Amino acid sequence: MKRLKIGLFFIFLSTVSAYCQYDLQYRVSYDSPKINFITKNITSDFGLRRDASLFHRGIDYSVLTGDDDMGYRLITPVTGNVKKIHGTNYIILVIDGPNNNDFGYGHIFDKSNLFDYDTKGMVLLYVDGKPGTKAILNLNSNPISAIGPEIGTVTYNDVVYPVGTFVSAGTDVAPMGNSGIDNVHLHLYLCEDPMINPNTILNNAKNPLQFINHEETNYDITINALNNLSEYGQNVFMTGDLTGSIKVQVKMAGANNGSIYTNHVMDIEKVHLYIKKYGQNDNDYKLILGNNFESKIVLGGRMDNARYPSGNSSYDIASAFGSITRTGIEPFAYKLYPYDNWYFSDIYLSTWQK
Repeated sequence: MKRLKIGLFFIFLSTVSAYCQYDLQYRVSYDSPKINFITKNITSDFGLRRDASLFHRGIDYSVLTGDDDMGYRLITPVTGNVKKIHGTNYIILVIDGPNNNDFGYGHIFDKSNLFDYDTKGMVLLYVDGKPGTKAILNLNSNPISAIGPEIGTVTYNDVVYPVGTFVSAGTDVAPMGNSGIDNVHLHLYLCEDPMINPNTILNNAKNPLQFINHEETNYDITINALNNLSEYGQNVFMTGDLTGSIKVQVKMAGANNGSIYTNHVMDIEKVHLYIKKYGQNDNDYKLILGNNFESKIVLGGRMDNARYPSGNSSYDIASAFGSITRTGIEPFAYKLYPYDNWYFSDIYLSTWQK
């Protein structure tokens, strides 16, 4: 067998933003004007992150520090029906919008006074005669009514109010809160199946930034071939027939270190690493065949994408951080630095021999 000289790498990077069409909005109180959530309000992105949840299943928004935005009224950007109000401690409202725009609003209501308590004009109640079925009563609507996944009634302070399922875009639907968490913020979900709790079924959660308007971001890309892997129990990179590791660092161009970014958002959906031999044409670029995987990592946030690699926890990118010995993503954004590292740690170049 004859080793062939490997040529240039080509990186294909794709963001999740494709169909952005909705402004995500809130009100400070029922009679105040609508305000857009802005990119600066994003405090955590979709995917791998550095905290206990490991794989973050949506986008976090926070308007104020501390709990000062408790009870800010969340506004649905879509017209649709309430499909589910999940949870007993961590409350998630899911609205079934058009074209699979099924958004979930997590951490709503005050965890210290979760049920039968007025959170700035909104009350979480159980539907009369339907144990376990929840509804949200809006004391500032005209006429006063509630929304929930089933038609019925709720009783509050001995007064009976109707429950409907339909909501129009621009309607106040829930208060920002801290149910199931310590600090007040909105966790925005995009659900593939609105009937399934996106917090319990990983594959049901998608990245809402593909539909929610936000600042467009430019990225700086750095490629590093890691060629001293013997200390990690791996062989030398690029001998032609042995495994190696490549790190692709994706940095939000112009962003500073820290956890909040004024005009930037990390919304990378996939990174593909292509290669060709010297002297070949650009259309000869191909994915590298690894010992177990091809040289691509897909976060799976887009509605039309599946996570890759996925499946067995020993290699699923949602199960652990990427490293020079594990294909996957090493996150730093929204915690320390304005970048994430994407590791291709299963590169196997025997397909480039003949």
